[in-house]
Amino acid sequence: MKKYRIMIVAVFIALALFSGQSSALGISPARQMIEFTPNEVIHGQITLVNNADTGIVVLLSLQGTLAELINIAPEVTVGARSENKVSYEMKLPSILSPGYHDLMIIA
Repeated sequence: MKKYRIMIVAVFIALALFSGQSSALGISPARQMIEFTPNEVIHGQITLVNNADTGIVVLLSLQGTLAELINIAPEVTVGARSENKVSYEMKLPSILSPGYHDLMIIA
């Protein structure tokens, strides 16, 4: 029984030591729906939030059926415990086939 108590105490000490060492990158808005208007130029922004104690370089990539229609910086620097707004421009085509079309900005 004494072995298990020592093991449990050791696990809690390890969790306490390493719990403050996590970091995260947030992206906002997480999702946005856009109504199609032929030849419309859409100007927007995403916000990258860095919760880490050090600055990071974020690489952005595009995926989806509309990926070739958007203009956005491929690399963004976000300082420690700060946020950075990234602007983009998207020119919609004159015609889109009916149905669901997607565009994902991946960081």
